[in-house]
Amino acid sequence: QEALQTIVQYGNLSKSEMALLLWLLGTAGIDGSIITDLDEMSGALGIGKPMASKALKGLVERNIVSKTNSIISSKEISLHHRKYYFL
Repeated sequence: QEALQTIVQYGNLSKSEMALLLWLLGTAGIDGSIITDLDEMSGALGIGKPMASKALKGLVERNIVSKTNSIISSKEISLHHRKYYFL
């Protein structure tokens, strides 16, 4: 709670970064991780993928979230997802 207050107060987040941060917080599991992709993030926020990507990059650069790459594949479909963690 204190960390979030500090982020909001001093983070200089754009509107899209703040919206994405709130969505990520609401989506995160107990371990603080989220498995998602730009399509899901941009769709949930009602913004374009370039804007979602820029907002995510800003959160990652500020060390608010970190990301790892993972690939989920099956016979018919291969989806590239990223796993995000709150630091």
